[in-house]
Amino acid sequence: MSVNNIKVYDILRKDLHLGDKKAQELISEMDAIYGKELLKTDVKELSTKLDKVDTKMDEVKKDLVSYQTKLGSLQTQMQTDFKEICSKIGNTGLIQYVTITGTILGIIWTYIKFFK
Repeated sequence: MSVNNIKVYDILRKDLHLGDKKAQELISEMDAIYGKELLKTDVKELSTKLDKVDTKMDEVKKDLVSYQTKLGSLQTQMQTDFKEICSKIGNTGLIQYVTITGTILGIIWTYIKFFK
């Protein structure tokens, strides 16, 4: 028995003149009822917290779907832009790029070889 239970037990036994067995039975019943009430309260609190968590999870799911949609549209836009750039450059632009890059590399190689 806890300290509070002992105090109640003493009051029941001394002040109300109950026998030891009756006072112990009464304390046991009070503990059982009090424990059940606490359990009900805890269950209600947990239920409320779970509802809040469910609400937050729904919000997170909505945000995730929104981000996936935005990512999909961004991917499509990037593909479209890349195709536009490639079509504008065309084969002629690609050949010019390779030629200019080769010329620059040739100049750098010649400079390193002869002026070393």
